[in-house]
Amino acid sequence: MEEDSEQQSIGVVNALAGTVFGSAVQAGPIHGGFHLHTAERPDQITIPRQMPFGSSRFTGRVEELRLLDGMRSDSAGRFMTVVSGLGGVGKTTLAAHWLRQLADETPDGQLYADLGGSGGGEPVPPARVLAGFLRALGVADERIPDDLSERASLFRTMSADKAVAVLLDDAATAAQVRPLLPSSDRSVVVVTSRVRLIGLGMDGARFVDLSPLDDTGAVELLTRFVGEERASAEREATAKLARQCGGLPVALSVAGARLAARPRLPVSRVVDELDAHDSRLSRLSVESVSVQTIFDVAYASLPADAARFGPHRCRPPASPR
Repeated sequence: MEEDSEQQSIGVVNALAGTVFGSAVQAGPIHGGFHLHTAERPDQITIPRQMPFGSSRFTGRVEELRLLDGMRSDSAGRFMTVVSGLGGVGKTTLAAHWLRQLADETPDGQLYADLGGSGGGEPVPPARVLAGFLRALGVADERIPDDLSERASLFRTMSADKAVAVLLDDAATAAQVRPLLPSSDRSVVVVTSRVRLIGLGMDGARFVDLSPLDDTGAVELLTRFVGEERASAEREATAKLARQCGGLPVALSVAGARLAARPRLPVSRVVDELDAHDSRLSRLSVESVSVQTIFDVAYASLPADAARFGPHRCRPPASPR
């Protein structure tokens, strides 16, 4: 009581307001030396930079990048866009490339999560994603709530004054995405999905529909794998291979990687192999990456009214012989 009276007499109120993550010390008048030894604060961590590694062979997409820049410059507050398109069309590559360009404008971190919307199994629960985001922002495990709504609330609190970029990759539904949105007006969010997720329009999302590369872009991507000299020597075969791949970056990359690994393999031989097989996608694989598998998964994830048209709807168009 005497200590309280002394504090009041000198105008000191020993009160703690707000939420504290870590240690807090409250004390009255201190006479002599004072030493405080604590563990490292859990929020003293490296700023998260989680964007997937970019491809040195990123090609084209000039119009799409210009569109993203324009939409963001026109927006007020948090910017969110949904990039949708066929599996293998390059949604993740485009989104990550664009967000990496904004690194200086999102100095408080770049967060990434694969939501597993098209993997054939159950999509990743938002609660699990939030736990990872909170850890990346410095929240210790023991301070992460069990309840989804509480985790989402804490994430909004932690991101409220931060300029962060968030890539939510391969989303299944708008409901899966909503708890994962940061609250800062300076944040940038890109969602990729094989469907448009038009429900996110109510949350302010803009939409980009991604198409396969045109013939020029497809040939350019192949050329980056095989080299200018090799592509020029077999210009017609390279152009035909680009058409056989339907302009899909994943198919072009697999074909290009195969040719790059075998410098003596003629481009025309790969073209002939693909022409000789009804299921040409089964011929395009490198190590664990199979174009056929990618499209099989895409077909399996289609809604019933789309799937009834057959798996050919998920495949690149055949080139004329």
